[in-house]
Amino acid sequence: MSTLTLKIKPLEPLMLRQAGEFDPSTRGVYSYASSLAIPRPSTITGMIITHLAHLSQQAASICGNIDSWRKLLELYEQALDALGIYAIRGPYIYDTCRGDIYVPLRLSGEAKLVNYNRIYRYLLRVHGDLLAPIFEGKSDPSHILLLKQVEEKLSKDHSLEVKEIWRTGVKLRRSEAMKTAEEGYLYTAKYIAYPESVEVRFKLIVSEESPLLGRNVESPVKLGGEHRVAKIAISPEHDVVDELLSYEDPPKNFYVLLLSPMPLRKIGKVEYVGCLDVIGLGFSIARTRRKPIYKAILEGSILRIIKQDKHSKHSLNEVFRLGLHRVLGVEDEELGILARIGYSSFIPLIPK
Repeated sequence: MSTLTLKIKPLEPLMLRQAGEFDPSTRGVYSYASSLAIPRPSTITGMIITHLAHLSQQAASICGNIDSWRKLLELYEQALDALGIYAIRGPYIYDTCRGDIYVPLRLSGEAKLVNYNRIYRYLLRVHGDLLAPIFEGKSDPSHILLLKQVEEKLSKDHSLEVKEIWRTGVKLRRSEAMKTAEEGYLYTAKYIAYPESVEVRFKLIVSEESPLLGRNVESPVKLGGEHRVAKIAISPEHDVVDELLSYEDPPKNFYVLLLSPMPLRKIGKVEYVGCLDVIGLGFSIARTRRKPIYKAILEGSILRIIKQDKHSKHSLNEVFRLGLHRVLGVEDEELGILARIGYSSFIPLIPK
């Protein structure tokens, strides 16, 4: 296996929609859409398959009557197999000027994009290991207060400034002679815009037969809701994430920070600090219905991993490639496909 870096450079504000862009509980004349701070893996997988299928005759020929969620997952697998992509891991934000990376952090409430090095420094060094008492059930009010203060400092002083751009609009009825606003179709949408110096990055773990190897892949793409314009590039370039994964023998117990939601279904006990919620995987325009929802530990949460005996000798890079569900001892085909397209991606909390 080889690791490639997928770099996405947004060229305009993005709408990275959640599960069904407009709140289904909204009633009356007003609807609201809000962009996520970083894309979910299903958005990126769809973009990869759409824009790179021409590199493989087999991938380009994959089609069929997708009348169920199961068949869509099978299509994902077939297309990734044809492109030689074993797994997609991410996202994280890379600052091209400073070489820093920003990752989501959600110890409580809303996730913020925070400098990775500062997360490690303040949670595991400056004040000792602030996470251990929580996982061991030994935290007290003073410890919880200190953890909250550290989270606030990280969010305030070491987070990435993502601008929010608000737009309000109405639905128009078009005729040959004029356009008129339809009554009852007022909406507000919140887009996000990254600083000029950053890229959204993913890691692509590919086979040695992948058509992506040895190519200079660079092209404009349409990304997320409303098909906002971005530019992608795929290269063997290494960055800080590759350095972090170079540790050959991680301890049996170690911390990881989730870069994307970790769906839960037939999984046993998972030790985490963060947020457990329900996520949806979008809306099928072809079938006019929502895709499935899952209970999931959200991106930015921190997990303590206790490797199973059969995985105890795996290097950190192997754990990254296999996926957390495998290391946690879960054999579930559907969760395995979701992990392959990028869900349950993580970054280890170890020194650079």
